[in-house]
Amino acid sequence: MSSPWGRFLALIATMVFWSGLYIAVSGRPAHRLLNLLPGRYYLWPLLIFGVLAWAWKIWIHVRGRDGWG
Repeated sequence: MSSPWGRFLALIATMVFWSGLYIAVSGRPAHRLLNLLPGRYYLWPLLIFGVLAWAWKIWIHVRGRDGWG
């Protein structure tokens, strides 16, 4: 079973890759893409999601449902 936080980080890594490729090919400055990012209002849901994902991994490990034993 995979971590939901890991999926989110994989999505972010994919977005960073394609953004970097866009900047490299087009030659446009990075600040144009940075203006598309949401403001600091979205920081709290991300932190809450990270803590819940961490708690989920602990819970499935304690219950023995993570496939490790």
